[in-house]
Amino acid sequence: MNSKQLASYLNMSWNSICTHLLYEEEFPKIRLGSKWLFNKKDVQLYMQKYYDEVKNNGGDILKYKKKG
Repeated sequence: MNSKQLASYLNMSWNSICTHLLYEEEFPKIRLGSKWLFNKKDVQLYMQKYYDEVKNNGGDILKYKKKG
């Protein structure tokens, strides 16, 4: 899927995706020229892992990111 499809799938703005996910080393992505591509199953697995980690560390993404 492309960046627009990812934003719709995650119900997030592209800016939020860039801020919180895109530049994380483990976030599943492929760059093709100036475009980003994402595999839906890989994104699902990553998001489940990310959700579990945030939940197990107080449930606040911003506080979780500061800890990291």
